[in-house]
Amino acid sequence: MLLSTLLRTRASPILRMPVLRVVTNLGDVPETLEAQLTKVVADIMKKPEERFWCEVQTGARISQGGTKDPCVFVSVKSIGAVGKDENPRLSQQITDYCHNALSVAKDKISVQYIDMDPNTFARGGTTIAEQLAQQSKQ
Repeated sequence: MLLSTLLRTRASPILRMPVLRVVTNLGDVPETLEAQLTKVVADIMKKPEERFWCEVQTGARISQGGTKDPCVFVSVKSIGAVGKDENPRLSQQITDYCHNALSVAKDKISVQYIDMDPNTFARGGTTIAEQLAQQSKQ
């Protein structure tokens, strides 16, 4: 199977490696933030939670709109599973979750999506592209 076909069909479990990064100027966030946000995104992407990475950085020196009002920046990186069809639903769910869990105004929550090239992410010492190529030979 060609690499492009594997990417298009998302049939490979190797592709299930999204990375979530949350940066906020809030000092405290719920201890469950990583697990709950992962669940929200995993449900939409239809990917198992155990494949997700989630980093939360609190107390960051960031601002939105030139103010120090509470704000949140979320980055969603994935090989596939982000794009024009998925991003509107992801945006709504991520924003709603952050608004409810962190009491941050919705207009102070931004989400960035990055559809990663499989050559730019490695696990276990080999790139995802290499793993996919190996898988396609089987």
